[in-house]
Amino acid sequence: MRTRVISSLTKNYAILDKLLQMDLHAIDLCDLVQMGFNPDVTTSYRKVTKHDEYRCFDIKYYRLPSRIVKIERSLMIAPVKRKA
Repeated sequence: MRTRVISSLTKNYAILDKLLQMDLHAIDLCDLVQMGFNPDVTTSYRKVTKHDEYRCFDIKYYRLPSRIVKIERSLMIAPVKRKA
């Protein structure tokens, strides 16, 4: 089970990364699924105002009923170390 999830996450990430390299930031969900994307597997989810935001590692996107939009890489900010 764990290997299947990790495999799906890896495949999803590769697909999303390829879309970003092609400068595509929105795509129909059925087209994405045909490419091998599994919409049921994500690394995180949160409700943002009127949208559902999903993440696959450092790539985030909004999922609408039949479309994925606003695909973008999120900035990873390192925690600030405090001086003692």
